[in-house]
Amino acid sequence: MTRTIDEITSTVSQEARITEMRQASIEKNGGFITKDELPAIIAVNRLEQLLIRHSHGRMLCSAQDVEFHVKLIDDHDEAYVRDVSWPATRR
Repeated sequence: MTRTIDEITSTVSQEARITEMRQASIEKNGGFITKDELPAIIAVNRLEQLLIRHSHGRMLCSAQDVEFHVKLIDDHDEAYVRDVSWPATRR
């Protein structure tokens, strides 16, 4: 049974928790991150790099900055956010 990001506890290392969160997100949402999952990721590692795909391209930013960048993009008349996801990794 796959746990949700919110159910992952702090009983393991930060890297192990992020890996487990990433896996749970991949299994549940195909790797896409919902607005509700973002605070849990920030709580584990606020500097974890996430991918924002938007109308004019894509960008990587720290988890703590995702909401800020999404708001900037949404505030632009002709721009929109397609999704927020875990980037491809070599881990």
